[in-house]
Amino acid sequence: MLKIKYCLLLVTIILVASCEKTITVKLPLYNPRLVINSSTEVGDTIIAAIGVSTSATNKSPANMGQLAVQLYVNGVFAQNMILDSSGLNYRSTIVAAAGAQYNIQVTSSIASFGTVSATVTAPTKVAISSVIRIPNARIDADGNNQDEVSVFFTDPAAAGDYYVIEFRSGADSSFQSQYNPQYSYGFCVNSSDPSIETATSDFIDLNICLSNDKIFFRDLLFNGTKKELKFYIGSGDIGPYIMPTDTLYSTVRLHHVTDAGYKYLQTSQVASSTDGDPFSEPVNVYTNVKNGYGIFTMQNTDMAFIK
Repeated sequence: MLKIKYCLLLVTIILVASCEKTITVKLPLYNPRLVINSSTEVGDTIIAAIGVSTSATNKSPANMGQLAVQLYVNGVFAQNMILDSSGLNYRSTIVAAAGAQYNIQVTSSIASFGTVSATVTAPTKVAISSVIRIPNARIDADGNNQDEVSVFFTDPAAAGDYYVIEFRSGADSSFQSQYNPQYSYGFCVNSSDPSIETATSDFIDLNICLSNDKIFFRDLLFNGTKKELKFYIGSGDIGPYIMPTDTLYSTVRLHHVTDAGYKYLQTSQVASSTDGDPFSEPVNVYTNVKNGYGIFTMQNTDMAFIK
């Protein structure tokens, strides 16, 4: 009986192996498009990176030609944006102001690209009114101590506000100054607040690991009211970072973002998490650029220390 089982297993393996078939897929002709990427903090000057899209089979960028990059404020032409020494970024002298509408138009000397454009209205600042931290308030599923961090703010009266909340460890400042300017310490954040949206799941509970730098939510459930968001974070991740001459506190940043920026960040996060996975569905990263690709967005950020 044992020999028969082995024979059957061997036959099955041979049959499965023999089912492999190579299929040649002919991709349609790809037409490259201009790309605008610009994310500006209100209070900073507006900068835009301009590029050109590439196909899956040819990563070499096409010639963009000579570009004219124009910036409009509240529908009125303001200035031509100037290419800087990087060869990619176009800079203006216009400082983004809350409530103003901005439009970027890019025209190439190559007629096939046409003119691409994107419009954004700069959001207002939503202030963090207070932050309360309770050390060792909870033990997570792995037996680790977590601090409870409550963040309070008042949502504007008009509906349709989008937010991204970000926690930064106090350790970041030390390592950025001493070792690596780009250093960012990543950790999990837990919450059961129903306003929080995950890019890959339809529900939220205390067992889901939220990335500390991108926690998404909007005002559908609390429009125009004072809101408390309650989070649980590892005590070692959020606690003060003690140095010989100073104490570095962790921070929370409340980014009031545009709806386009919100959708772009969410879809970018999904695309990044599924990159290289042959079994995942393809993800279209959101764009608000007409006749092209990319994103033109702004955010208005308030910051508070966690003590």
